[in-house]
Amino acid sequence: MHAYENDVFISYSHLDNEPASPDDDFRWISEFHQNLESRLAKYLGERPKIWRDTNSMRPNEDIPLVLAEHVPKSAVLVPIFSPRYLRSEWCTRELNTFIEHATTNGCLKVNNKHRVFKVMKTPVPANTQMPEIVQHSIGYPFFQIDQNQRIREFDRSIYPESKRNYFMVLDDLAQDIGNLLSELKKDREATEEGSNLELNPERPKVFLAATGPDLRVFYLEMKRELLAQGYEVYPKEDMQGTLDTCKTCVADALEEVDLSIHMFGEFYEGISRLQNEVAAERSRSHNLPRMVWIPKNVLDRVNNGDINMDPPQLVYLTQWQTTEDWQSGASLHTGAIQKFKTEVLDALQRIEEERLNNVQSHPLEIGPQEQQAPPRYVYVVCRHEDREEAKSLKRILGEQGAEVRLCRFNTDHTLNEEYHWQAILNYDSVMIYWGAGDEEWLEDTLDAINTYTAEPHPRKAPLRSKAVLLAGERDLDKEGFMSSHYHVIEGWDQVAKANFTPFIKELNA
Repeated sequence: MHAYENDVFISYSHLDNEPASPDDDFRWISEFHQNLESRLAKYLGERPKIWRDTNSMRPNEDIPLVLAEHVPKSAVLVPIFSPRYLRSEWCTRELNTFIEHATTNGCLKVNNKHRVFKVMKTPVPANTQMPEIVQHSIGYPFFQIDQNQRIREFDRSIYPESKRNYFMVLDDLAQDIGNLLSELKKDREATEEGSNLELNPERPKVFLAATGPDLRVFYLEMKRELLAQGYEVYPKEDMQGTLDTCKTCVADALEEVDLSIHMFGEFYEGISRLQNEVAAERSRSHNLPRMVWIPKNVLDRVNNGDINMDPPQLVYLTQWQTTEDWQSGASLHTGAIQKFKTEVLDALQRIEEERLNNVQSHPLEIGPQEQQAPPRYVYVVCRHEDREEAKSLKRILGEQGAEVRLCRFNTDHTLNEEYHWQAILNYDSVMIYWGAGDEEWLEDTLDAINTYTAEPHPRKAPLRSKAVLLAGERDLDKEGFMSSHYHVIEGWDQVAKANFTPFIKELNA
C-alpha cells in the first residue's frame, strides 16, 4: 500500500490482554486487534497489515530487535494506554522509539495529522508524564465514568451493554487511521493535488474544546456530528507541549472560527479550562459567540457544594458561574446532549444564513477600474452515493467562473432539507446530478425544486439557469429524458468533457 511494511503497530501491555477471570477466555487486546482490522479493511478496501507482539514471555534482550524490526517500519502507532502500560519499560520504549524515529526523519505528521493514535483503555492519573504529542491529546477513550464516579471500561465480557459505545469509538479510530493511511499513499504517489478537503469558505468554522474524561464520548459524538454536517472543526491537531505552548495554539485556532463550544463535566481538565479562558478573551476582543454545556445534574451538584465531586472541578465551576470574564460571549446550556447538539447546529445555521444575507445585501465595494462581475452560484443536488463524483463540478464549473455548492446530508445519508430549501431560495442556479438515482428520484427532485420556487416560498428572482446532468451508467430512462425547462447535459462518458456552455451562458446572462 505504501513504503511501510506495517500499516499499524499496536503497542500494549500484555497484562491488559489477560481475561477478567480464569473461567473467561475473552482477551480485550486480541478482540480490539481483530475488530480494528475488520473496520479498517472496510475503509481501505483491502486488508491492512497490523502488527503486535504476541509473545508475552520475550526476554528483555529481545527488545532492541523488536524495536528495530517493526517500530520504524510501521506507518501508524496505536499505543493502548493504561496504568500498566506506563509502568512497562517495553511499552514506553516502543512509544518513544516511534516518536524519535519519526521526528528525526521529519515524518511525525502527515498533513498536520500525527501518526500516533492514542487509545485510552483505562484512565491514568492526570499528572502522569507522557511524551508531548500525547500529553494533552483527547485520543480515543474506551471507557466512561458513571454518575458514581466509577470507571466503566467498554469491555463486553464485564459490561455487555457497553458494546455500542465500544464500536462507536472504534469506528472513529478506524476512519481516522484509514484517512491518514490514504494520505500517506497519495504522498508516496506524488498526487497531493486534491488530497485536502475542499472547504466552503461560507460555512462557519467551529472550535470544539477538550473535555474531562467523563465527557469524552460526548466530545467524540459532537465532533462526528459536526464533521458529518460538513463543518470544519478546530483545533486541527491535538494540543502538544506545555500549557503555555498550547495557549498559543488555541489562540491561533480561535482566530479562524465563528463559534466556540465548551463542555464541562464532573472532572477537571487543565487544557479545558485554558481553552475556555482564551476563547473568552477572543469573545471580548472580537465578539466570538460561545456555547457552554454543563449537564444539569453536574450543575446541581456544583451549586449544592457536593464534596464527592472532583475538588478542582467543583472549585472551577463554582467560580465560572460568578466570574464575568470567564463567561464572556457564552450562552449556558444544561439540557440533554442530543438537545445541545441540535442547539449547536441551529446556531451554526443562523451564522451561515446571516453571512449569506450580508454577502447578498452588502456586496464588496471596489473602484470603478477594478469592478468585476459578482460570482454566480450553482447549487448541485445529487444522491449521497454520487457526492464524491459530483465534487468534480467544483473544478469544472469553477474554471468557467461559477461557484459550486453541493447539497448536504444528514448522518443517515438523507438530504438535509433545511439547507436544501435555503440553497434553492438563495443561490443563482441549480443543477441535478443524475447518477445513482432512478427516474422516480429525479422526478421527486424536480417536483421539490418547483415547489420551493413557487408560492408561498418566492425567490427574490427566478433561477438564472437550471440543468440536469446525466452521469453514471447509461440506461433507457436517462437516454430518453427531455425537458423544456432544464438544460440536459450528457456527461455519462466523462463529466469533464460534457458541454456546459449553454448552461453557463444563461447563468451569466
